[in-house]
Amino acid sequence: MKREKHWCFLLLFSFLFPINYMEGVHIDFQRLAEWVTFKTAKDYEDMISRYEKFDKLAKEIVEVLKEGVKMGKVNHAISMVRSCGRI
Repeated sequence: MKREKHWCFLLLFSFLFPINYMEGVHIDFQRLAEWVTFKTAKDYEDMISRYEKFDKLAKEIVEVLKEGVKMGKVNHAISMVRSCGRI
């Protein structure tokens, strides 16, 4: 029964945990250029467009994290230690 509650929690509230030390936009943003194959000028333009939208995305993530704090749903401090310095 305890395990079922854990999975239910993850399904209902996982969106409140958009980052941790192992994954999230702060990691993906760094790796984005490695994942893309640049073949045309449009590929570069698309990448620049993604970079230009990062500020808005980061602000949205902060709002999600704040909502998690209001609900008392936050990552354990250990999983956030290295995350804060990466953003």
